[in-house]
Amino acid sequence: MKKFEDFPKDMHLQTFLPLPIEGWCYLTNYIPNCLLPQLRCLRVLSLCGYQIVELPSSINDLKHLRYLNLSNTKITSFPESTSSLYNLQTLLVKGCYRLIKLPEKIGNLLNLRHLDITYVNSIGEMPAGIKELKSLQTLSNFVVGKDTTSKIGDLMNLESLRGTLCISNLENVLDVEDARRANLLGKKNLDALVMKWESELDDLQDARASLDILEILRPSTTVKEISIDGYVGVKFPTWFGHPSFSNMVLLRIERCRKCTFLPAIGQLQSLRELVLVGLSAVQTVGLEFYGEDCPKPFQALRVTLL
Repeated sequence: MKKFEDFPKDMHLQTFLPLPIEGWCYLTNYIPNCLLPQLRCLRVLSLCGYQIVELPSSINDLKHLRYLNLSNTKITSFPESTSSLYNLQTLLVKGCYRLIKLPEKIGNLLNLRHLDITYVNSIGEMPAGIKELKSLQTLSNFVVGKDTTSKIGDLMNLESLRGTLCISNLENVLDVEDARRANLLGKKNLDALVMKWESELDDLQDARASLDILEILRPSTTVKEISIDGYVGVKFPTWFGHPSFSNMVLLRIERCRKCTFLPAIGQLQSLRELVLVGLSAVQTVGLEFYGEDCPKPFQALRVTLL
């Protein structure tokens, strides 16, 4: 606290950043609870790497805040007042392994453009208001909820998404029409798409439903990287390996233990890196792998991991 005794409260400070730190560092509660609410002109605030466990409810006093970085802290949730930061454009909580939920009324943050929840594995679902964030460009992970109002169809309005999108807990998608509403085909600015199933299904009917859902979740042919992890269907959809995906340079297929045949990956003319891991049900690799009408399969392949 003594370091801040002579800190001028009327200097209209706009940026508050930590010094470069190694490992964990501690921060007295005085800073978030007493000092920060007085800095009402703040645009940029980072407490990245500090061992704080909560934000004060007075965080909503920072009406001008545009950038909030709480990565690698020990917060478990957000005060509801966070939803009043209407000018917030960037919210980073990467590596917050104790965080169990995002702001419940996150839909109020209409100017939010970047949301990074990478390595935040305790979040069980996205808040229902995520579908209101039409300006969102970066969404590191969309967690599909189970028997809740949080559905994959909430991706429908997020037409500005770009870069990498991960969709996890896909075993919770049970409705083909809900998957269709996600409109991955229309998200042409995505460079990489990651699809994850976290638990295996034993029912054959569920496996068939997974195939129908993955068929509907066809991305735009502009995508450059696709990763499929834990898919529970017995075969891959018709679009998988289709030559129209001429921009694809990386393909990862992992833990798809029920698939018996590989798709026609050889038709991907720009594919440079191929990773096939945990495909225990595949007994043989035949012509279907290269593409029946493909005279020169794997033209650009450089790296293969099996």
